[in-house]
Amino acid sequence: MKRIAIIESGHFEVTYTLLRLFDNGHHHLTVFIDASSLRQLQFLAGEKTNQLTWVVRPETESNRAFISRIFDHLQSQPFDLVCFSTINDNFILYANGIKKLNTKTTMIVHDLNSYFTWKPAPSLRRMVRYLGKHSLIRQADSFIVLGERLAENLRSKLSGSKEVYHVPGGFFEKENYQPLPLPANESIRIVVPGSVDERRRDYRQVFELLRLADDQKVDIAVMLLGRFHPEHGRQVKAWCEAYPDNGRLRYFGESLIDQPLFDKYLQQSHLLWLPLQHDTIIHDGVQETYGETICSGNIGDVIRHAKPFLLPANIHVDRALEQAAIRYRSPQDLLEKLSTADLAQHNAAALAGAQYYTIENIRARVPSLFQ
Repeated sequence: MKRIAIIESGHFEVTYTLLRLFDNGHHHLTVFIDASSLRQLQFLAGEKTNQLTWVVRPETESNRAFISRIFDHLQSQPFDLVCFSTINDNFILYANGIKKLNTKTTMIVHDLNSYFTWKPAPSLRRMVRYLGKHSLIRQADSFIVLGERLAENLRSKLSGSKEVYHVPGGFFEKENYQPLPLPANESIRIVVPGSVDERRRDYRQVFELLRLADDQKVDIAVMLLGRFHPEHGRQVKAWCEAYPDNGRLRYFGESLIDQPLFDKYLQQSHLLWLPLQHDTIIHDGVQETYGETICSGNIGDVIRHAKPFLLPANIHVDRALEQAAIRYRSPQDLLEKLSTADLAQHNAAALAGAQYYTIENIRARVPSLFQ
């Protein structure tokens, strides 16, 4: 039996994937997590949460205090592997803690360039964050990324022989797959999942498609399935509030959408739409490229629900998912494809692609991590 620890602070759906991959009946799993992420993870894990050991950060505890408690726990008992699923802050603190551990460590790198690129700015905190990320690259024994192209790019940046694993952000379970009846005299339901954040997605495409659909009498309905980012979602919120109440657009407010409701709307959609920005800046002025150095979390949703998805022509995805992607170069191009789409054929392609990502298939491709 191996003792495995997972540290999570922001991507509970990815941590759920890791839990299921590691949970082969022979390992003991301990999860360090904040209370809000635990709530969402429990929705996904169900009864399996009772089989795990949880170390939870309450809202009253600071990040630094919790990190100190994490490493005290890791040093107080033997672990065979410590997996850092998400590190969002206190990078130097984490790097110093890893340096003192006498166990194997692996870390998910979510945004590659920010760990290797320094953008000068009159900010001491920015410099400290960069130095901490650089130290993490030195200290971690191996790395996990969520996309094929990210794995290739990270390997090219690393010196030495550190292992890079490609582990998707979601997995497919055929027994939970619920095919949606094809639309008959109803709108094609399209969901744009994820927080409404203009840095990550180009919402101008959404409103241009809606305008064109109105003009050309194409029956579609779009849902923005996520809360508005307080800073980078304000413009989109204004566009939503100004949009005519004609039933074509649905959106939510600032409150968090719990995972069961999120999954319900995904299941009820005919298509997922990922109008991703090709290039984006998320952290400290460093440019990332979707599909190359950063991966959308919604790729995991595509896999879990085996849904065909709409994607700009210039965004890279894993080869297995390409058959499920409906590519477009402009909103007009997309509308034309929607007007003639054979949803039955697209559903079959999405199901075929998703089966590449079953628990068994992922484990078989990464045996050294999940054996």
